[in-house]
Amino acid sequence: MKIRVWAEYFTPKEAMGRKVMRLLKRYDVCLAIAFPPGSMNPDFAKMMKVYQDEGVEVALWALLPDESGYWISERNVDEFSEVIHRIYDWAGKEKFRIPWIAVDLEPPYYQLERIKRAGMKKSQARTGEESAAYGDAALQ
Repeated sequence: MKIRVWAEYFTPKEAMGRKVMRLLKRYDVCLAIAFPPGSMNPDFAKMMKVYQDEGVEVALWALLPDESGYWISERNVDEFSEVIHRIYDWAGKEKFRIPWIAVDLEPPYYQLERIKRAGMKKSQARTGEESAAYGDAALQ
């Protein structure tokens, strides 16, 4: 089983640090790095090529703009699918492979914000507690 380390606020420059690379390689760990909008850039391309050359796997944790929901959900699946196609097209042009795409299936970010404003905790929404408040937040 492959161990993955999730890095939501890690930059490509930080990921290419000698200590980081040495630890990931030593313990055969896959870096699952957040890939928010705007990440198809030279820094990420360089990081992907370095990791590929070093034999360390990377999972790109594809994310959407906040206003689209941030994570994939039933409400933005078409947009998410298009983003994935663009990521693979970009990787092909930049000549590196993507061994993994991380898919974080969550309620849309804006819906979670409404749930918070309704006075619920995220865990309550997932367990069906306070269903009236959840229903009101989900409909907005």
